[in-house]
Amino acid sequence: MAEALFAAKPPVTDKLGVDRDPPADQLARRPRVLGTSSPAGAGPELVEALVSPEHPMTRDIPAAHFTRIRHWVKYGMTLPQVAEIYGVPLGEIERVLRKA
Repeated sequence: MAEALFAAKPPVTDKLGVDRDPPADQLARRPRVLGTSSPAGAGPELVEALVSPEHPMTRDIPAAHFTRIRHWVKYGMTLPQVAEIYGVPLGEIERVLRKA
């Protein structure tokens, strides 16, 4: 059964039963990979400022994520690592774990 899946396919024929070659674009397919580019007009300074850890975003952690955080800590992630992911102070993670 598996052999049938991987066997060579018969040549394509049109309605009259005449063999025809596949289109040229199917012979040499190129992978669909998009190139990356930096934001327009963004120099290294701007990009660095956007990802700088000096200004962490402080936000509330949704209650739906509390179980995820408890599992992360249970399986070895440290509290500072979790706080860094959520961009909150360490005390906020400790508060989430106390609500268990």
